[in-house]
Amino acid sequence: MVRIDHMHLLLRRLFRSVSKHEMEKRMHFIENYGHLEIEVRGFCQLSVFDFKIFQAILLLSCQKRRGTLVKEQATSERYHLLRMNLKLKDESVKDISCAIETSAYELAHVLSKQRHGKWPGMVLNSLKNLTGVAFHIKDTNSRKTYGFNILSYSNEDNGRIQILINPFLALAILGKRNYTKIDINESRQLESEPACLLHSYLCAVINPGKTRSFLLTTLMNYVWDEDKSPAVVRKRLSRLVKDVLPCFERINWNVRFENDVVFIGRPERRDGTAQGQIEGG
Repeated sequence: MVRIDHMHLLLRRLFRSVSKHEMEKRMHFIENYGHLEIEVRGFCQLSVFDFKIFQAILLLSCQKRRGTLVKEQATSERYHLLRMNLKLKDESVKDISCAIETSAYELAHVLSKQRHGKWPGMVLNSLKNLTGVAFHIKDTNSRKTYGFNILSYSNEDNGRIQILINPFLALAILGKRNYTKIDINESRQLESEPACLLHSYLCAVINPGKTRSFLLTTLMNYVWDEDKSPAVVRKRLSRLVKDVLPCFERINWNVRFENDVVFIGRPERRDGTAQGQIEGG
């Protein structure tokens, strides 16, 4: 299981199923999450592959033997540089971050991908994309503000990669922020990239053992960009019904259609519990 901060999953325009041409567009949007107003900026769009790398990093961070909690007062020059590149601002400066040491091939193994010569370049490019996304958050209740990049990293000469994730993600791993648990084994079995992205959203909004209904357009707009022609919308809805949602039946989720509404049931966790999130903001 991997713990991911609830907020990062519920921002609809953070990760998208995009073409190479669409990825080149700059990212800028503002969304609300509870009492938080979140502005996100990036030099490119984040793809499903970027999300998979993001998910793999958090899985490694969740493993106690790999994760290291780093406070602002840390004396290591390496961690100091990583924290500086994370561009922590305002209240975020006071919080902890979480650091891991890994490699491109190790991240590939987490995703159960075949290792080949292209992997290091693909992973490093994805890390560059993730590092280039900045959050500015206003808490409308407390009037506090937070600022950070999704992550920072350094690529060492020996092939090892040092990665530091932002405080919101680190606090979710510790159970101090609202988080979603995602079964990485389920993610690995989803061959469709849109299904993989949709799986993360559904894990965030459906507790294990529960069923929830959705409009097909709601699911479609979570995966793909909204500003498309009617013909593209019809094509995407057809793909959602015929190719994407059937993938969930292969991982023992229940999917039932009624006109433009789909009822999706998530199986209980393997330990038999039916609660996947904790309360919080």
